[in-house]
Amino acid sequence: MGSAPHGRPVPPVLTELSEDVRKRRRERELKDDELRRMWDACKNDLERAVFDFLRATGCREGEMAMNDRKGGRDHPSLLREHIDLKKGMVHFPWSKGVQKMMPNGRPKTVSEPRDTPLDTFDQRAVDTIRNYVNAHNIRAKERLFRITTKTVRAIIKRIAVRAGLDEAEDVHPHTLRHTAASNALLLGVDPIYVKAAMGWSPKSKMFETIYAAHPTGDRIQKA
Repeated sequence: MGSAPHGRPVPPVLTELSEDVRKRRRERELKDDELRRMWDACKNDLERAVFDFLRATGCREGEMAMNDRKGGRDHPSLLREHIDLKKGMVHFPWSKGVQKMMPNGRPKTVSEPRDTPLDTFDQRAVDTIRNYVNAHNIRAKERLFRITTKTVRAIIKRIAVRAGLDEAEDVHPHTLRHTAASNALLLGVDPIYVKAAMGWSPKSKMFETIYAAHPTGDRIQKA
C-alpha cells in the first residue's frame, strides 16, 4: 500500500492508477498540430506565458512555480532577473537533484543551477514572456510566476481540454517537457546539450530509457 503526500495510506488500486497515469504522461509527446491548438486555446497572457515557457524550456513545473505540496522541498524562486530576454536565456537557480561523485568517492545528490534557451524553436516564447512581464509589471526581485505547481498543472490541463486534444486529461506539464526534448533532438541538438539544458544528469538512465526509441536514439546511446 502506498502513501499520499499527507501521509495517509492509499489503496493499492489508486497507487497503481497513479503510476499508470505517470507512465502515460512520460511517454506522450505532443504533435505540432496539438501544440498549435493548445496555443490557440490560451485565453489570457498568464496561460500563454505558462504554456510557452514550458514548451520552450522543457522545465519541470517545480522549477518555475512554488511547490504546493506539504513538506515539499524549498528552493530558490525563479525571479524576473533570471530571465534575459535580449539573449533569450533562462537561468534556473536550482534543478532536481542529480547524483555526483564526491572527492571521497561517495555519491551525493546535489542541485545545480543551469541556463536554458527560450528560443530553441522560435522567437515566440521570448515575445510571450516579454508581454507577460510588461503586462504584470514584474520587477527584478519578484517571482516570474506568482503561482503554485498545482496551478501550473491546472492551467495546462484546462488548455488541453479547451483545445479538444485526445485524452486531454493526461496532458500535464511533464508532457511538454518530453515534447520539448524530443523536438530539440529532432532539430539536431546534441543529446549532451539537451540533458544539460533541461536538467538531466549527464548519465541519466531515465533520459536514455525514454528516448532510446527516438529517431536520434543512436546518438543518445553515445551521449
